[in-house]
Amino acid sequence: MGALVYVLFGVSVFIFFILVLTAVTRSRLRVGERLSEIEEIDADDQDEMRGNFLERAIKPLYQGLMNLVSKLTPANMSSNYETLIIRAGLSRSMTPIRLLLSQFLLAAVLVGIRILIFVILEQGFSFIQVLILAVIGFALPWLNIKNQADKRSDQIRKSLPDFLDMLYVSVEAGLGFDAALRMTAEKFPGPFSEEIMKSLYDISKGRDRKEALRAVSYRIQVKEVNSFITAVIQAEALGSDIASMLRVQSEFMRINRQQWAQTKAAQMPMKMLFPLIFLMLPALFIVILGPALLGIFDVLG
Repeated sequence: MGALVYVLFGVSVFIFFILVLTAVTRSRLRVGERLSEIEEIDADDQDEMRGNFLERAIKPLYQGLMNLVSKLTPANMSSNYETLIIRAGLSRSMTPIRLLLSQFLLAAVLVGIRILIFVILEQGFSFIQVLILAVIGFALPWLNIKNQADKRSDQIRKSLPDFLDMLYVSVEAGLGFDAALRMTAEKFPGPFSEEIMKSLYDISKGRDRKEALRAVSYRIQVKEVNSFITAVIQAEALGSDIASMLRVQSEFMRINRQQWAQTKAAQMPMKMLFPLIFLMLPALFIVILGPALLGIFDVLG
């Protein structure tokens, strides 16, 4: 009995010692965790204070301006800008709000520079000049995106007949339509091939073929591409021969490209009129009439 009491007493002392040790350990752990949290807060504050001026001031201001412009932009204007950005192939790096904000910022920068010049040179304030600079600054980013979209569309129109020729030959050789599209897109790198590869990727991920092809037509928005996509969808729906459809489309696109080139050539004289009158003719007059005028001035004293 006495031995049992000693054993129980020893076990009780051992359990008490374990409980005390656990409590002390937990207390130390809590203190350590609290200190580490305080150190992390201090480190975050120091990192915030050590951040450059761009991250601490300019970036929040830029985000606030984007939110403000997003709230004030009409829905139809945002939709038109989005369509233009998609046509230019810049949907990954540009948004309608960012484009609109860049227009406002460039207009503000140009106006600010002109006002600063007025103040430094102590000239009279010209509202017309400020208004013209604001309009130019607002229009330049949009014109840049539109120029990229037009160039991309022209590049697609030029490459489409050759693309269809290669696609027709591949299908006639026995390849499936998807395999022929992939091989042709790899052989003809360009904007149209990039869009075709995107559609094939979407199809491989389970998207409906018709929706994927319609998406290509929406992203490019070229009349010839719309005609080709519509012909492909109709051929699949009706079960007609894909190769015959591709041959007809190839011939049709080649005729369209020839007509488009003729239209561009007919527009060249009108486009050359402005630089001819205001740039080339004055320089030509100076070269031809300059020596004669100098001789006349010498004779007249």
